[in-house]
Amino acid sequence: MKFNYLLLVGSLKKGGAERNTAILANHLVSRGHAVTIALFIRNIAFELDPRVNIVHVDHKRYTSKVLSALYVIANVRKLVRTLRPKRLIAMSRIGSLLATCVLFRHTVTRFDIYPLIGYKKYKQWQFWFFYNMPWVKYVVCPSEELKEDVTRFFLNKRKLVTIYNPVPLPKKNAEQASELPESRTYFAIVSRLSRQKNVAQVIEAYHRFRIFERADLVILGDGSEMLHLKALIRKLELTDYVKLKGFIGDPHPYMVNAVALINASLREGFPNVVVEALSLGTPVISSLAKTGPKEIIFHGDNGYLFPVGDYEKMGEAMTELLVNKDLYAHLKRNVTKGLDRFTQEKVMNSWEKILIN
Repeated sequence: MKFNYLLLVGSLKKGGAERNTAILANHLVSRGHAVTIALFIRNIAFELDPRVNIVHVDHKRYTSKVLSALYVIANVRKLVRTLRPKRLIAMSRIGSLLATCVLFRHTVTRFDIYPLIGYKKYKQWQFWFFYNMPWVKYVVCPSEELKEDVTRFFLNKRKLVTIYNPVPLPKKNAEQASELPESRTYFAIVSRLSRQKNVAQVIEAYHRFRIFERADLVILGDGSEMLHLKALIRKLELTDYVKLKGFIGDPHPYMVNAVALINASLREGFPNVVVEALSLGTPVISSLAKTGPKEIIFHGDNGYLFPVGDYEKMGEAMTELLVNKDLYAHLKRNVTKGLDRFTQEKVMNSWEKILIN
């Protein structure tokens, strides 16, 4: 049977939840289903099948956040009455909270980031109150670790399901490997430049362990921390070694040729970039941020894991990969270990089980 689905997300600009929305929408229409995406912001950076219908729900119609939220909820309710979807699927944190207020009995919500860190207690309990509503049929967690951590907050634990992010696994090719974007050995960071991503601590570890004597640090991304990072680089006299490249549309040539990708996040939902780096043959040094890294990386086999905020362990791992050639060769041989779990085919099959059944 063919069904109608309504997806709710803030926008389709660059980002994990946004990319997941585009992939899921394209998959569903390829199976013959009708798909409508309701956006708060008209911003589309991902390629969509022309059969996907886009509807704009203005989230800034009023200066009051409460009135704007009520306006969005009212408009989504109208869409539900008009489209009569089999499922209302909210892919982001804010979208999920608003979707629960639509009072549609076939609602699927999703965590896009770990909710127990970085939010005040009263905001955390808002999540549990809304997600426990009886009309929320499923709550999708992007990792088993997140699911285990939040299970205690749910009255009906069967509504919690783990579905990894559908990460398009890029393949290393000769052209990328020959595109040497830097003349010197380097580590890479591919990230939004926000406090959550903790890039400043990577720079400090890079300086503390004098990694600059052996390798550069190339940072791809943009964000609110850009000016702070520039000032830190100048202060530590690293302007010749730390390269802030800004946002790069295709970061894969940089990732392919890096010694390793560095991920020092304070919290995650599921770090897509870690999977992408491994699929390109590049080991990863990552924090044990909740959640995701420890389910992707096999410590000592295809990368290194260090406690969140422990720049000593991070610096030691960077040094070890540069000086221990046997260890590095071992990581490279095992770099794609376990990645078959994150293929789009497997992830989409998991989505179909909760959307169609």
